[in-house]
Amino acid sequence: MGGSDLKPSRRWNRRCRYSLRSLLLVQFVMLLIVGQYYYSVRQQRIAVDEIESLGGTVYYDHAYGNARATESSHNASLRQRLIERFGVDWIDSAVAVSYVDAKAPDLRPLKHLSSLREVVLFDSPVRDLSALSNLTSLRSLSLTNTNVPHLLELRRLTNLEALDFCKTNVDDISPLQRLRRITKLEFNDTNVSDISPLREMTNFQFLEMSKTRITSIAALRDMADLQELDISWTNVSDVSSLSQLYALRKLNLSGTSVAHISALANLTRLEELDLAGTRVRDLSPLANCSALKILNVSGTLTADISVLAKLHELTELNLAGTGVNEISALMHTTKLEKLNLSDTRISDLDPLRGAKSLLTLDLHGTQIRSLSSITALDLLWHLDISETDIADISELNELPSLRRVNLRHTRVVDLSPLHELRSLYFLAISKSQVEYNDIAALKKAQPLCQVTVDGSTSPKKAVPTQDAGQ
Repeated sequence: MGGSDLKPSRRWNRRCRYSLRSLLLVQFVMLLIVGQYYYSVRQQRIAVDEIESLGGTVYYDHAYGNARATESSHNASLRQRLIERFGVDWIDSAVAVSYVDAKAPDLRPLKHLSSLREVVLFDSPVRDLSALSNLTSLRSLSLTNTNVPHLLELRRLTNLEALDFCKTNVDDISPLQRLRRITKLEFNDTNVSDISPLREMTNFQFLEMSKTRITSIAALRDMADLQELDISWTNVSDVSSLSQLYALRKLNLSGTSVAHISALANLTRLEELDLAGTRVRDLSPLANCSALKILNVSGTLTADISVLAKLHELTELNLAGTGVNEISALMHTTKLEKLNLSDTRISDLDPLRGAKSLLTLDLHGTQIRSLSSITALDLLWHLDISETDIADISELNELPSLRRVNLRHTRVVDLSPLHELRSLYFLAISKSQVEYNDIAALKKAQPLCQVTVDGSTSPKKAVPTQDAGQ
C-alpha cells in the first residue's frame, strides 16, 4: 500500500524535472533568438548610421516601392506607433541604399544589411564591390558612372533581376552568366565588345547596350521575352538575329550601320522604332508593323514613305534630313501628334489637312511657300517654319492653340496675324525682316509672349512651362 503510493510521487517528480528542463531550454532558445535579433538590430543601426554619415540614403521596407500604397491605414498607424516606441530598426529591415553623388562612399557597412533588395551607386567613385558579394537578397543594382573595373564580385548574386553599369570601365560580362533571373540589363557607354555570355540568359525583357564596342547581336537570337532593345551607336550592321523576337515593342538602331530591316517584317508588336542615322533606304518591311506608334528615320537615305499609309497608329514621325519630297502617304495617319519634316524637299502640305491630332509640326528648311493647308489643325501648339520662303502668316490666326512659333530666317514682315493668338508665349524671329515697330506692337498685344530677336530674349513676364495648359 505504501509502496504503491510512492510510484505516482516519483513519476510526478520526474515530470517536474522534465518540465523544468524543458522550460529552461525554451527560455534559453528564446534568449538566444532575442539576443540574435538584438544583435542584428544593433548591426543594422550601426550600418545605417555609417551609410548616412557618408552621404548615403537608406530606405526601410515600409517606405520602399509600393509597400506604403498597399498597406492599410490601420496597419500603417500601428507600425508608426511601434516605430516611435521602439525605433525603426526594431520594426523594419533596411531594404535599399542609395549613394548618389557621394564623394567617398564606403560599402563595407552594406555587409550587415542582409535584407537589401536594391543598391544605387550612381555617379560615385566606387571601385571595390566585394562588400556586395554576399548580399544574395539583392534584386536591383545600379553602378552607373562609377569606377567599377569588373563584375567578378557579382557572380553569387543569383537573385539579381536588374543591373545597370553604364559609363563604367567594365569590358567583360562573362561573370553574369549564372545570373539567370536578370530581366533588365543596361551597360551603355562601356567597353564591352562581346555579348556571347548572354546567350543562355533568355529571360531578358529590357536590354540596353548603346555606345558599346559590340559588332554582333547573334547572342540575342533566342530571347523570346525581349521587349525593349537599344543597340544604338554601335558597330552592328546585321539585325537578322531579331527576326523571331516577336515580343519586341521598342527597338533603337540609331547611329548603326544597319542598311536592311527585312528581319523586322514580322515584329507585329513593335510600337517604337528608331532608325535615325542608319543606312536604311527601304521601309517596306514595316508594312506589317501595324502597331507602330513612334518612328524615327531622320538622317537616313529614305525617300519613299508609301508604306506609312498602312501604319494608322503612328503618333510620332521624324523624317528630318531624308530624301522625302512628298507626303501623300500621311493622308490617313490621323493619329499623328508630332511630325518633323525639317530639311526635306517637302513643298505640299495638303496631305496634312486631316491630321487633326497634330500638336507639333517642324517644317524648318523645307520648300513650303504657303500655310493654307494647316489652318484646320486646331490642336497645333508648336510650329517651326524657320529658314523657309514663307512670307505670309495670316493663316496662323486660325490656329487657336498655337503657343510656340519659329519664324527665324523667313521673309515674314507682318506679325499682326499673331496679335489675337492668346495662347502664344514664344516667338523666334531672329534674322527675319520684321521691323522694330512691328515687334513692339506684338509685345503690346501679347504681353505674356517671349520674343527672341537675333539671339536675344525680350520677355515681358514669366513664361509658362511647355506643358502648361496642355
